[in-house]
Amino acid sequence: MNTLLHKVPESQAIELPALETSRMLTGFASLISAGKLPEKKDVLFALALSRELRNQAYIGQSLYYLAQVFLADENPRQSLIILDEAKKLLAGEDKPLVMLQCLELTGKVYQSLEDCEMALGEYFSALEIINENLSLEYCKGSLHHKIGMAFKSTRDFDNAVSHFRKYLHLSEKYKQSNDIAQACFELGNMLTLSDEYAEAAVYLRKSQEMAFVMGNKHLELFALVTRAILKTRLRQFKKAMALFEEAETGILANGNEEIKAHLLRSKAKLFIDMELYPEALQLLDEARMLAEKLKLNQVLLMVYKFYTVAHEAMGKFQSALEFNKLHFNLEKKILEDRSKTRVHGLQMKFQMEEVLKENEIFKLKNVVLQQANDKILQQKNKIEAFHTELTSSLTYASKIQRAILPLKEEISETLPGHFVFWKPRDVVSGDFYWHFNAKTHTYIAAADCTGHGVPGAFMSMISNTILNEVVGSNPNLSPAEILTMLNLEIKKALKQDLGEKESHDGLDIALCKIDNTSGVITFSGANRPLYLVKKGADEITEIKSDKGSIGGMHSHNDRFFAQHSIQLEKGDRVYLFTDGITDQFGEDTNKKLRPVNFRTWVMESAGIPFDELEHYYAGKLAEWQKEENQTDDILVMGFGL
Repeated sequence: MNTLLHKVPESQAIELPALETSRMLTGFASLISAGKLPEKKDVLFALALSRELRNQAYIGQSLYYLAQVFLADENPRQSLIILDEAKKLLAGEDKPLVMLQCLELTGKVYQSLEDCEMALGEYFSALEIINENLSLEYCKGSLHHKIGMAFKSTRDFDNAVSHFRKYLHLSEKYKQSNDIAQACFELGNMLTLSDEYAEAAVYLRKSQEMAFVMGNKHLELFALVTRAILKTRLRQFKKAMALFEEAETGILANGNEEIKAHLLRSKAKLFIDMELYPEALQLLDEARMLAEKLKLNQVLLMVYKFYTVAHEAMGKFQSALEFNKLHFNLEKKILEDRSKTRVHGLQMKFQMEEVLKENEIFKLKNVVLQQANDKILQQKNKIEAFHTELTSSLTYASKIQRAILPLKEEISETLPGHFVFWKPRDVVSGDFYWHFNAKTHTYIAAADCTGHGVPGAFMSMISNTILNEVVGSNPNLSPAEILTMLNLEIKKALKQDLGEKESHDGLDIALCKIDNTSGVITFSGANRPLYLVKKGADEITEIKSDKGSIGGMHSHNDRFFAQHSIQLEKGDRVYLFTDGITDQFGEDTNKKLRPVNFRTWVMESAGIPFDELEHYYAGKLAEWQKEENQTDDILVMGFGL
């Protein structure tokens, strides 16, 4: 290249590499539009030319294409580093389209890491650029599609529907047929999940018809299967069956195994609703094989759920229990994988910040003091951004913890009269409540794990998982037996049985087993009592628990627990709680609430309906606490027949 530059006039010496770079960047754009990627060596050459020219816009464009290449090579960490540099360079250039592309690609990388919150932040920044540059409005539809898909991943259906509607409107405005068909499908799918069946049916039919005309067999078949699911939900079984059969014919010709797996799972649900259980099980066997082969965990999760429902309806309770355990284990694995991916994403983000920080330090060596101060300010902003990211991660962890806790509806199936007042001190909690429906009897517990915040939350998830595994494998155990096994498994999980001297973690717990027919309660506890208020009584009966926590170095492996039986009558009430409520300081007294005052609250609430008690305890606590900081996680729960 240098030889060539000496052969031309000086005025043209700069123009030749500029023209070459421009030509290469245009070629890269054409390749990507055609669904292909440029060669890494070509992109690196374009980047070298751009740096030689010191053209910030060209450098930014070259970095964007290089990030595409690294993402295709499954190196999202390097993609994020490159995109961060590109966005910084483009910030001072009038290149809104390239900046838009960089923001969208960054969002795509975060979404591939299942970090939808970070992805949405990038997408909304991209939306701001379009709003400031009306000439880019044609890009807005596809951006609303990406935003809708991110909200769909977080199961925020209302926001997903809102953005899919905007996607459809803009696709129709610019007469983009493929996008119109896709938008109609996404809307139909979301509205089906939201039980808006009439509107969903219109969009799904339109999507199917447009896909057929355009020859998009993949979209046509997915729309057809979703229409069949909608008809199943409406219990229009003949119409659903006809749509499934039409889809099967298309799949035989198309050979798409992923769509086939979705169809088999969904058709099995139809047969279950029609009470054709042997036929449903046959389809589930096929769906299971395909889902395992293609690693479609969400399909497999629903397959296990439908196996459980079908076997239970046929009276095969042992098989139902086995498939329910498979469903639980897979659901736990999916949540764990998401958590690991999230943690990996955070590690990547932190490492990226470290690399960028080292680069900045290197650049600071020969700059004036004012520039150094500017960089320090940038580092401060980065720390603040990292703090925001950490807060976002804790919020995500809170969602995972809340997903593990039993739903109000699940508890109401066996205990219609109940309430739960759960108030973590931090974003996540070491206190948790647990419920297990064993058909003839019900288990319910209030537990307080060592610590609060993140350490307490980890302990709560470990303890919750062990309780589910212990009772899931033997749903007839007594509370005392469960606590003995819980103590042993906690010590194993934390390696306390190997003499791990630094591990003193454990939990306090109150556990009840309620006979659903007789109303007899069996209670065992570790450091947590049970309060019983008999109908019409003017005082509380306290059933004390064993002293000492579950787990910890001082807890024996073969520890046994005392057990108490109580005959619960209609109108009686049982209360379980952790020590967070009684240890809370009041602003006016600067003293703890203490059990004696909490008993007064309990007696005052004896005549209040269960569905008002969460509000009652929240009000009493606020009145006592006022502006005083919360001391610990708080959990109060109660039930009656």
